[in-house]
Amino acid sequence: MSNKFDHFTKQMAQDYEINKYFDLVLGANDNMKKKPSAEPINYILGQTEVDREFAIMIGDSEQDIMTAKNAGIKSIGLTYGYRTKEQLSIVKPNCICDNILKIKDLIE
Repeated sequence: MSNKFDHFTKQMAQDYEINKYFDLVLGANDNMKKKPSAEPINYILGQTEVDREFAIMIGDSEQDIMTAKNAGIKSIGLTYGYRTKEQLSIVKPNCICDNILKIKDLIE
């Protein structure tokens, strides 16, 4: 899920060959509110039939963490993107991770 335009988001996922790791790639469109609204997460959960209690938003900005909070799901803040650990701590994600490879350990 991204606030970047839907066609751009899907093209990036395809170009970087990561779309195979996602059941759904979703970008911004005129029919849905953007993050930090819960609407995109609610849509994804409905389309993928994932139970809210098992969903986790992984993001690198305060907006990502607030989106998770607004949707009532857990969140992991990543520090290698747009924000520092200190900046992410302000919005209180469930945890903060400095290395994407450690996420697997966090969710198991």
